[in-house]
Amino acid sequence: MSKVLEIVIGITGTNGSGKGTVVERLVDKWGFGHQSAREVIAKEIKARGLTVTRNNLNKVSTELRTNFGPDVFAQRMLKDAKQQGGKQVLESLRSPAEVEYLRKKTNFILVAVDADMRKRYKRIKKRGSSTDNETYESFVEKDKREMESDDPNRHNNSACIKQADFTIENNGTLNELYDQVDKVMKQVFSEIHN
Repeated sequence: MSKVLEIVIGITGTNGSGKGTVVERLVDKWGFGHQSAREVIAKEIKARGLTVTRNNLNKVSTELRTNFGPDVFAQRMLKDAKQQGGKQVLESLRSPAEVEYLRKKTNFILVAVDADMRKRYKRIKKRGSSTDNETYESFVEKDKREMESDDPNRHNNSACIKQADFTIENNGTLNELYDQVDKVMKQVFSEIHN
């Protein structure tokens, strides 16, 4: 049974920019529930008996978008968000169609997170997940490939970032990032209540 959704915050941005840390802040301080496109894709990858790698994430996400539409992850995450109700954050929107779908279906705010390329690479190396084991050169190449595409079933981070209501530049300290997130949320809730 669906519950009332107060607000849905979508998170988009570049790889290693700190999207997950922004989500953690929204969950821990601001009381948001959390839905993740990556988890939707990872479940599908595991169901196919494959390893969760960056290449498999991209391949399977493209296949799912091709088979079910470019907004498939927004649809699935919003369905889960409605089951929980309240305030929800949807992590890793990568397609303009996802943003368009969510703007039509709910009270939606898009937040983009970005950072300098070198800092992002250092962060992915530090987090050390199985999808982050790559050279700087391959990181730059994948980043370029995910930034723009004419194919609606592929990542188009640049187009999503351009649609953002708020942009967070995460080039400083953790506390500076938290301050930016808190400032955005104060503004969002101020606008909602006016």
